[in-house]
Amino acid sequence: MKAVFFADLIVMRRYLAQLFGTCAFIAVFIAIVTQSAVPVGACLAAMIPMMFLFSIVAYDEMNSWESFRLVLPVSRNGVVMGRYASFLLMVAVSMVVGGVLMCLLLACANALAPSFEIAKTIASGGVDLTMVFGSVLMAAAFVIVLMSLSLPVIMRSGMTRAARFLPVVMVLIFVGGGFVFGEDGPLSNVGEALFGWIDALGAESLVLAVVAAFAASLALCAISAVVSMRFYATREF
Repeated sequence: MKAVFFADLIVMRRYLAQLFGTCAFIAVFIAIVTQSAVPVGACLAAMIPMMFLFSIVAYDEMNSWESFRLVLPVSRNGVVMGRYASFLLMVAVSMVVGGVLMCLLLACANALAPSFEIAKTIASGGVDLTMVFGSVLMAAAFVIVLMSLSLPVIMRSGMTRAARFLPVVMVLIFVGGGFVFGEDGPLSNVGEALFGWIDALGAESLVLAVVAAFAASLALCAISAVVSMRFYATREF
């Protein structure tokens, strides 16, 4: 597990430097478009882990490295656990990077407010720390759920084959969920009750609900890892 974990970080070190540079540009773009620095943390918390994971899986299939790795003294379970560990590390790093970039944007906006109207607008919005914490944690939970559903498929079939139908599956999940829990769906009452419950929550209770959702996403990730290990153990190269 440790070998695969550190190998992922070493292989991706140059890409990560480029990714964080790209994130700085995207953070500025998000702040300008939304005229607020608050969404920056959540957007980066979701974007960085997804880009990292899909990139490292694609690197696996280059030059048959994925097949060659299995002749090394690394177990298949270790490969899976190392991949999940590096992904979760990127989730944690992305949350920190998003928070830091948000603070830097606010500082720059305050400094430039006298000269630029958009900077004045961003600076005047301020930051609700509860909202920022909740949005970042919810974005992280979302991407963990998304990757928990994707990784078993990738571990079973490889990125090239999985890329053919994963987007379709994801679209069906979201569209199907919108239909089932939507206004005219069979479980519309459940959706209305859920949104009503969320609206009724105070700030502190809402944060606790988001923390619970994040904990549930980690539990799903653990289940996903077990499924991935079983799939990867029987995969032929």
